[in-house]
Amino acid sequence: MTSRNIGGYKAAIASGSFLATLTFFAFTPGFNVIHGSPKSLIKSWTNQRDDYVQQIYHQLSLFKEKLKPGEAGSFGVLSPWPLGHHILYITGAPVVSNNFGAHIGYESYRDWALFFLSDDEEKALDILRERKVRYVIASYNLDDIGAAIIYRGERMEDYVSRRYLSANSISTALKPNLLKTIFIRMTRFIGSESQLPNAKGDVLKITALNHFRLVQDSAKDDKREYLKIYEFVPGAILTISGPPLAKLTIEYKYRSMAGRDRVYEKTVVIDESGKADVTLPYSSERSDLGQTSRYQITGANISTSLFVPENSVLTGRTLSLDLPSG
Repeated sequence: MTSRNIGGYKAAIASGSFLATLTFFAFTPGFNVIHGSPKSLIKSWTNQRDDYVQQIYHQLSLFKEKLKPGEAGSFGVLSPWPLGHHILYITGAPVVSNNFGAHIGYESYRDWALFFLSDDEEKALDILRERKVRYVIASYNLDDIGAAIIYRGERMEDYVSRRYLSANSISTALKPNLLKTIFIRMTRFIGSESQLPNAKGDVLKITALNHFRLVQDSAKDDKREYLKIYEFVPGAILTISGPPLAKLTIEYKYRSMAGRDRVYEKTVVIDESGKADVTLPYSSERSDLGQTSRYQITGANISTSLFVPENSVLTGRTLSLDLPSG
């Protein structure tokens, strides 16, 4: 059993897979390969009993069913490179990277690695725009992200620390460098803002993702075979007029297609001139995704709700909200 802490920060990040992968023989060594003995690696490969392939096939088949006939070839998909051949075979959608690694172009490996390790959403979006990506598929696999870290020539110790408690138990701490990446924000925080206090009283703020909405959820967040599929959208731009320096919480609740109650949350502070702009990636008109809620906006003795049209999310249309001045 694997126990996890987040560098001393309190957050619900559960056990992840510690199975070594064929990364050892493919493009670049994965994190677990570096720390595993040859004997244990061989045992992991030959005695694997999880349902990785079946789960991947099932989830990607569901994704394909949602697409219109012929739609798969009209957009790109970005994912960690070990998922690429699954996506291409099952859905027919072109992928940025796959298991052939550098043989299909150095940039293919570079782009997925830089995207998921980025802590700057706007810079990461440049990769998606250049590649004409519409969907991002993520899974909580530390082997994959470990390979990306090594690819960038960085030290694993700056992102993750692991301590072996016994033969079958490992304590894993995810450090702030990893917690702020798009990889963790998509797989564990589901794109929402999070506040992570530690024992010293410090708080690490994880900002919400502005341009991604979850279109396919999974039953678990902490296993490599359970995927999260996000759609890259412009997002509706909400212009708020209200009390200067007021801090507002914007919350959107929905039930995903996996039957899970999800919350997308972000905070915004109105500037001294009484204005604030915020990007909203979810609409109130996607019943097929379980997303029909109104945004709830609270703070500074204010409580109101907002309906966001689907077209506004898809086109980046500006919406206005006037709040009492105080």
